[in-house]
Amino acid sequence: MPDKQKITIAIIGKDGNLDYQTNQVLNANRVRDVVQNSYAVQATTGRL
Repeated sequence: MPDKQKITIAIIGKDGNLDYQTNQVLNANRVRDVVQNSYAVQATTGRL
């Protein structure tokens, strides 16, 4: 089996801040959870 390719995933919020960064492969549910949680926090703090 060949070596795994290097990957970096970064999720950037609507405010332009880096909300999540990893070198691991994420499933779609984890990405959605991060986006939803970041949005909820930013909405309550008025950062949107």
